[in-house]
Amino acid sequence: MENGFALLKLLLISVFSLRVSSADPHSLQYLHTGLPPGTHFPEFTAVGLFDGQQFVYYDSNIRKMIPKTEWIQNISADDADYWDRETQKQHANQEIFIFYLDVIKQEFNQTEGVHTLQRMYGCEIDGNSTTRGYDQYSYDGEDFFSLDLNTGSWTAVNDEVEIFIKRWDPGRSEAEYWRNFLETECIDWIKKFVSYSRETLERKIPPAASVFQKNSSSPEVVCHATGFFPKALIIKWQKDGEDVYEDVELRETLPNEDGSFQKRSILKVSAEELQKHTYTCVIEHSSLEKEMVLKVLKDPHSLQYLHTGLPPGTHFPEFTAVGLFDGEQFVYYDSNISRMIPKTEWIQNISADYWDRETQKQYANQEIFKIYLDVIKKEFNHTEGIHTLQRMYGCEIDVDGTTRGYDQYGYDGEDFFSLDLNTGSWTAVNDEVEIFINRWDPIRSKAKYWKNFLETECINCIKKFVSYSRETLERKIPPAASVFQKNSSSPEVVCHATGFFPKALNISWQKDGVDVYEDVELRETLPNQDGSFQKRSILKVSAEELQKHTYTCVIEHSSLEKEMVLKVPKGGGSDGGLIVIGIVVGVVVSLLFLVIVVAGIVVWKKKNSGKKRKKTGFKPVPVPSRPSSKGDSSSSNS
Repeated sequence: MENGFALLKLLLISVFSLRVSSADPHSLQYLHTGLPPGTHFPEFTAVGLFDGQQFVYYDSNIRKMIPKTEWIQNISADDADYWDRETQKQHANQEIFIFYLDVIKQEFNQTEGVHTLQRMYGCEIDGNSTTRGYDQYSYDGEDFFSLDLNTGSWTAVNDEVEIFIKRWDPGRSEAEYWRNFLETECIDWIKKFVSYSRETLERKIPPAASVFQKNSSSPEVVCHATGFFPKALIIKWQKDGEDVYEDVELRETLPNEDGSFQKRSILKVSAEELQKHTYTCVIEHSSLEKEMVLKVLKDPHSLQYLHTGLPPGTHFPEFTAVGLFDGEQFVYYDSNISRMIPKTEWIQNISADYWDRETQKQYANQEIFKIYLDVIKKEFNHTEGIHTLQRMYGCEIDVDGTTRGYDQYGYDGEDFFSLDLNTGSWTAVNDEVEIFINRWDPIRSKAKYWKNFLETECINCIKKFVSYSRETLERKIPPAASVFQKNSSSPEVVCHATGFFPKALNISWQKDGVDVYEDVELRETLPNQDGSFQKRSILKVSAEELQKHTYTCVIEHSSLEKEMVLKVPKGGGSDGGLIVIGIVVGVVVSLLFLVIVVAGIVVWKKKNSGKKRKKTGFKPVPVPSRPSSKGDSSSSNS
């Protein structure tokens, strides 16, 4: 009983957040709060909870008992007077509570300031049909007195309160009445409510779950499950398939406004441990046929080089080489400046001779690309106009540690030929290109060299660059976010986050505080030119719905101490939308030159377009070979 009113201290702040912390299958609880006038809160509030879910509500402003869940509305069919009767009861409780509060304030000489009287009473049926009742009062958030059902008497917190009780209930008639109510009538109400709420209580709704990283003094990974019913749910962590119990903080299961529940578990683990091992969040719930397993993603890494050759007279460099690490440009070369230059801070930490070596390699690539482009133009009879030769090659280490390499050539934005790492041979787009390949690399020495480079040396370069770039890659930059409305046949609201790092970011929608999953389109995370990222989510919702309800966009990112919540304006317009559009337009304009120069990206785009190259009548001629340069991050062996 000593701590029976710990929850009641929070009642004044948020009466709706109260819940029963009980293992009992069924419970009925009522919470009454009395406040003095002038607090901007109702002077009296009554809340009824069944199995921890609010089902009825009354306050002195609305002066009537109202339903707060669907199933309780069915009671009117069998008990037409239920709502009138309950309203009259609460009218009486309101008058009594206000009277009690005034008496207690005078009794304890506390006529000034804000003081509260609170009551929490109810009953529970355990799994083995045992029952329990309780009735507790508190004053100013502290224990005041409670009902002892064994003796049928009140237990005071101190002698002063004992004196008050003897004046208030001298013959213990109140105690006897409430003892009888809690042991009989209250239990009968539970059984009655079970019959009305059975369909609701026996429903099974699977959780929606996600794993994300938090920013704190000690790195934390959060596994969050929400929207599930019934309440019982287990969250656990595994490291390389073995259960983890240390450095785990399991939070309480909390109710959502729609009657479902949410729960989260927090694992404290260093960034180094996350990279070395495979961590997973495992969720068990009665709605799931098997465990839900969510992998904590490691940081994927990629190294990519893009070469573009253009004819003279285009006002662009004839040859361009761009290096990207984890999607961020880190080196650059073109035929105008004739040297390899750094494009990010961390690469400047590399050895001094790196830049001379890379410059010489790209100068060789420039000469070879020029010869290749001239030969192909002549063989395709493309001596007029602007034509491009492009190459895109690189390697990746995925979140699960697997590696992948690729090497693709394109001509005028169309697939030309590519390297098949499984067979160690080139794959041509058509027979004419196949003939060219057979003359260009007759014994597949180039194919074998690049297969080896992509599977070993390229991966080693990634690992080397990770060590140089760790400070940059592990930086945390919070997103700038906005919500704005689009004009379309189906009204759309856009939540846009930009400028954040690292890449992982979660955008979700809520309607009146409850998660929304339908009519949501989550777009891919896209890179910005400065190495940060942007992401957007689109919610389709009618104008009528926007007016009736409060919609919010919720953003979670490792740079944020708590969720970022943006309210959707009810009257249309935007919440910073014009600013976001300006940013996006600026990025698009600044990237235009890069898109033209680094047109090797088109190779992948076209690869999935389903188009077939027209017959070219291409007749290849011998082209000069060139020495390979092993041991560096990129090679001149085009």
